[in-house]
Amino acid sequence: MTKNNFEETPLDSAINKGQILIVKLLLDNGALVEPPPTLRATTPLHRAASEDRAEIINLLLSKNAQIDRLDSDGRTCLDIAIDKEHQDCCMAILRHEDWLDVMHASKHNLLTTGQTPMRLLIRRLPKVAEFVFDKCVRTKNKPDEEDFTVWCNYEFLDDSLIIPKPLQERKDSYGARARMDKDEKTQLFHAKLYTTDHEKIISNHPLKIMVECQRLNLLSHPLVGYLLRHKWNAVGRYMYYAGLSLYLIFLLLLTLFVTSQPAPYNINEVQIMNISYEELVEDKAACLLLGFQFYQHHSSYFTSENILELSVYAMSILVVVDFSECSRITGLRMHWQWILAGLCVFFGWINLLFMIRKLPKFGIYVVMFIDVLRTFVQFFVVFVLFLVAFSMLFYIWFQNKPEYRGVSWSLFKTTMMMIGEMDYMTMFFDGDSPDKRVFASPWANIVIFLFVIIMTILLMNLLVGLAVDDIKVVQEKAELTRLAMQVDLVLSVERAMYKTFLPQLIRWSLIRNQKICPNEMNWWRYIRRKFGGYRADRAIATDILSEELDLYTEVQKGIHETQQELLTMKSNIEELRFQQRQQLYILNNIMEKLDVVFESQPNAVPTDTS
Repeated sequence: MTKNNFEETPLDSAINKGQILIVKLLLDNGALVEPPPTLRATTPLHRAASEDRAEIINLLLSKNAQIDRLDSDGRTCLDIAIDKEHQDCCMAILRHEDWLDVMHASKHNLLTTGQTPMRLLIRRLPKVAEFVFDKCVRTKNKPDEEDFTVWCNYEFLDDSLIIPKPLQERKDSYGARARMDKDEKTQLFHAKLYTTDHEKIISNHPLKIMVECQRLNLLSHPLVGYLLRHKWNAVGRYMYYAGLSLYLIFLLLLTLFVTSQPAPYNINEVQIMNISYEELVEDKAACLLLGFQFYQHHSSYFTSENILELSVYAMSILVVVDFSECSRITGLRMHWQWILAGLCVFFGWINLLFMIRKLPKFGIYVVMFIDVLRTFVQFFVVFVLFLVAFSMLFYIWFQNKPEYRGVSWSLFKTTMMMIGEMDYMTMFFDGDSPDKRVFASPWANIVIFLFVIIMTILLMNLLVGLAVDDIKVVQEKAELTRLAMQVDLVLSVERAMYKTFLPQLIRWSLIRNQKICPNEMNWWRYIRRKFGGYRADRAIATDILSEELDLYTEVQKGIHETQQELLTMKSNIEELRFQQRQQLYILNNIMEKLDVVFESQPNAVPTDTS
């Protein structure tokens, strides 16, 4: 076929201009819908996707255009449409019956660029990604029936493992990829991670991308809910609760070890003789053993985000180790060890709070606290300036009193006054001795009054207002926050297993397709619904039902709008007919006035009478 100066065929030019009738005419008269690969790599389907011609894509696919063919850059028509963010073209491609082929065809990009069509759709075209999710979920019977069944396809949502090509595909003359011909277990047994960078696997996971892009509609999709539920039930809950239980035992024994001993500055010889050395040795050994085991088990958790946890283990070792002969014989801790023991127990329980934060049911409250704390830190500059101003003034005027004898003591006393500990009578009416008398009494009353107004009323109420606003924001995003916590919890467990001897356990837990019967109830499912932190299967089934009802409502709305448009068109046609009759009436009157006789002759050809 001839080409123009831009190396375009007539079919290419028609596609560029969006002339669908000309495209159809050319295809009906022998234009190649699928040029041989020896001629060029870009096909009419690629060009239509690039030019945002959704109707032409439908036409080409109806003419058996190869949907998964790659161009010279290794891209499919879907890749091109996603790059150009042509939503209608993506929908046209994915509505085709061979949509799985075009999704599979770009799998090789995961090895080179770390990207797949699913990841790009989540980032750029979330509506199309939701459409793909819908196609990955099939149902049988109604959601409220006992035998309601759901089939889920996770291969595009959980694709960290790459199946070797001999098992996955074979190529035909056009380089197309055929469907997998081995059973799922064999494929996953031979599968390998697409990269050895475990952090990249987690950060580039489609679930993580949804959280980063705040795709609430995708995170709340039943397909994602079922995948999270499967990951949690298969491996996640055992690993998480095992680690949490081990840490809790470690923390309880550490607390028992510290509280079972008197302070080194609060003990006499009799008390030393009453100390059970064997019990202390057992407590220390248990703390050291559990601390070491937990560190070994969670070594992958020790990153910049878990510095508090690492500090607790380091401090616990310093507390239980004997650094002197006296400690070895009596079990008493040195003074600095005793101070460190208090800090260790304190931060140990705080760290337990942050570990529980990963559970969505409890974590939402920890998130609220952290947001309020973050706001206070931002406001702290304004707060501390008022605090320093008043504390310096009180130190200068009241330094004869014991509570204001130094700058630091004045700061502490002023801070206590903010929460209501004014102690007004003691300050002004405690006596006339030099260490109790107020030497700036008239001005002191004014300053105390200003302090009450500014610090106790205004600043404290401002802090309460800021906290309420932060909590309101968290509540407004509670669903997104809860789903993000579920994703982070599941992926954090997988990260830990990737870095230890447990990758094979992940391989065992991965599935491509899952059959689910949500309405089957048992005692464990009932307990998990109450305490597991995840939506039960029946709740996810309700989501599917609501989605089907929404789709039905959408269809009904579309039908209603179409009916209204038809009625409008009918009214317009009637109006045109009325106008036509009026024009005919006027023409007949004109012809009568001019004595013109008109005879209808459809086949007559006008002749020149001049």
